[in-house]
Amino acid sequence: MDELIAAVRSLKEIDKGLRANVGTFFILECTLSQLKNITKMMHENQKEWYLHIDLVKGLKEEEAAMEYLAREIKPTGIITTRKSLIPIARAYSLRTILRFFAIDSVSLRNIVRTAQEVRPDCVEVLPGIVPKVIARLHEQLEPIGIKIITGGLVDQLSEVQGVMAAGAHAVSVGNTDLWKNLQLTRTSE
Repeated sequence: MDELIAAVRSLKEIDKGLRANVGTFFILECTLSQLKNITKMMHENQKEWYLHIDLVKGLKEEEAAMEYLAREIKPTGIITTRKSLIPIARAYSLRTILRFFAIDSVSLRNIVRTAQEVRPDCVEVLPGIVPKVIARLHEQLEPIGIKIITGGLVDQLSEVQGVMAAGAHAVSVGNTDLWKNLQLTRTSE
C-alpha cells in the first residue's frame, strides 16, 4: 500500500488518479453497475484498490455480496464501518480496513477495543488532521500489527507529513492537486 491513497468518488476522479500515477485507490462511492468498469481500470493499470462496501449503491452488506466481490470484482480489499463484515471479508481472502470516526476520548477507546476484537488489516481514522490522535492509536495498535490509515480534511502536504510522522501507515486524500504534488515530491527524492 502506498503512503498516499487516492480517495475517489467518480470514474473521472479515478482517471485523474491514474494520470497522477497514484498506486492505491479507495473507491468511496459507486453503483453496482460501475463495478465492472472500475475493476477493468484498476486491473489494467495494476493498481491496489479498496472498495468501501457500505457505499456501493445496489449492493447489500452481507456474505453473498462479499462472495460476489471476491470472485467477480476482485478488489484488493474492502473498507467498512461495520465490524461484522471484517471476518466475512477475511474468509474470502480480502484485505480489510475498518473505518472509524475519532470524535472524543470514548471513541478512541472504542477504536482500540474493536480493532483488538476483530483484527482488521488496517484501521482508517477520520478526520485525518490530528497527529496527536494518530500517535495515541499507533502506540496501542502497532504492537498487535494493525496499521493506521488516516484521511478526511487533509489538503496540505504538511498535514500528510504530520500524521505520517505520528505513526500513520498511509493517508487517503481526495484533493487531486495534492496527488500531483505528492507524486512530484516522491519522484524528486
